Amino acid sequence: MRHQLEIQSMQIEEVFTRHEVPAEVQGGMVHSRWVSFDLQASLAAGLERLRTLKDDLKATLGAPDVRIENQDGRLRVVVRQPQPHPVDLLDLVEALGSPYPLTAALGLAEDGRPVLLNLLAPEVTHVLIAGNVAAGKSGLLRTFALSLALQNKQSQVQLVVIEGSQPAAPGQRSELVSLVYLPHMLLPVMDQVEEVAEALAFLEREVQYRKEQAITRPLLVVLVDDLYELVEAGGAPVAEPLARLLGEGAAAGVRLVMATDLLAGDSPPDLLRSLLRHHFAIRLVGQTPDAETARAMAGIPDSRAEYLLGRGDFVAVSGDAVVPFQAAYLGDSDLHLTVERLHRQQQPVMLAQPVQMRPSLTLADAPEEPQLFRLSRSGAASLEPPAGEDEWESDGSAWHGAEPF
Repeated sequence: MRHQLEIQSMQIEEVFTRHEVPAEVQGGMVHSRWVSFDLQASLAAGLERLRTLKDDLKATLGAPDVRIENQDGRLRVVVRQPQPHPVDLLDLVEALGSPYPLTAALGLAEDGRPVLLNLLAPEVTHVLIAGNVAAGKSGLLRTFALSLALQNKQSQVQLVVIEGSQPAAPGQRSELVSLVYLPHMLLPVMDQVEEVAEALAFLEREVQYRKEQAITRPLLVVLVDDLYELVEAGGAPVAEPLARLLGEGAAAGVRLVMATDLLAGDSPPDLLRSLLRHHFAIRLVGQTPDAETARAMAGIPDSRAEYLLGRGDFVAVSGDAVVPFQAAYLGDSDLHLTVERLHRQQQPVMLAQPVQMRPSLTLADAPEEPQLFRLSRSGAASLEPPAGEDEWESDGSAWHGAEPF
């Protein structure tokens, strides 16, 4: 890391020299996905002039995004790391300490705090996961299911998993197939249109029964991958019950988590377009090709999803609030060991007990703080512990140390 900081500092100063900008790097702060470089420069040098160097800085650093910021009179170059750091789901759940009931642990925010989604919060109905083909949507669906299974008994949450499309190549396995071994699975993993239609009809009957009996537990979480392909292949027998479940399921303790790579330029069926426009209070948006598509996926402007890297790089959107995060993941080998442990721990099914309500999308306390670094006169980088809570602000927003939303 020290060597990387030294190289990037020299590259930034080389760009300044080429453009005859009187500025040099003094130090900064390292985050999980950003490095900010503090500049020794007079504001007279012109913030707008520095910002014209953005493209040159991106090309020189080989970075996917670079920003020039003025924060309280301090000029900074903020560089996105070229590779998102992997987040291990087991480490994330362990770092949480006591379990968060009926709450999905999604990953880590930019400042290192866990991103948690409480499915019991009144404002949470259903969840949309959207983005490019390589955004990591299937992996996030898998994380969603596993984090619930790791923190809840079968009497508290049960899972239904639907594959909307067949594997692209013979013998290829879906990331969701292994979930079938979880004791929380209510039905086998389904990928045939006929069995999906039957399962959705069963879920509709379950919703009606729960409404009649005033039952909302155990929570039923229905995870749907490749929603666009599923609706295209299944037509009305699939799309219509999905629409009714989206409209009535939340009040009966049924949550739908749907992933799609539908882009803004596509022409979906009218019913599917209506599904995507409504019902989703929480949207987890991965890499998108442009700002127009990012807006269509997130439901708001300026989510900046077009700048994401893919491979599990997401933004969580709730209302107008946006939290960038790196999705957690659990490999197959760890999954098999985890499933064995879950089966050993399962107790006889009993009625779930009431749990304390938490905010819907939470940024929990970070297990580690970001690191400051200083540059000596020789250009060597020295990593230091943070000197105070106000040493870093991400991009003028209040996510670092902010209240959760």
